[in-house]
Amino acid sequence: MRSGKRTCIRARSGRRRNLSDPHSSRSPAPAAARSTSAYPSRSSSSSSLSFTTLLATGVNVVPVGVLVLGIGTPAHAVAPRLAAVVAYGVVAWSFLLEIIGASLGVSHWLLDLSMLHHVSRAPAQAVNWNTAAILIALGITATAAGALVFGRRDLVSA
Repeated sequence: MRSGKRTCIRARSGRRRNLSDPHSSRSPAPAAARSTSAYPSRSSSSSSLSFTTLLATGVNVVPVGVLVLGIGTPAHAVAPRLAAVVAYGVVAWSFLLEIIGASLGVSHWLLDLSMLHHVSRAPAQAVNWNTAAILIALGITATAAGALVFGRRDLVSA
């Protein structure tokens, strides 16, 4: 090999031809066709999930988000600089309590303090809509209370 020069070995057919050829192994078309054709075969198996089940699974986590927003709103009304710390602290507390508490086998009343403990493990379990409604009601109530406190703050207009 000569110093300063690089040797490039190239096939006779150019790169453009390989990428545009649908039968080429380098073409992205076969991979895309394989990935889209894989879903119908999976959906026809016995472990398929309906659209409503997947939608309920996605909606299952919304009440926890509403509750965190509800907890963060009064914190922002009282101490704006600590609002993120309070909201993320509640999430971190819930996560640590759920992970560590469940593995250590702590009492259920302590696990009930975690918001994540009340989220159903959907789609493996059915979504508990009563618990979801209670979490949303608590979040909306806390948000309304935070809005009232925020409205009564003595703010100086610019």
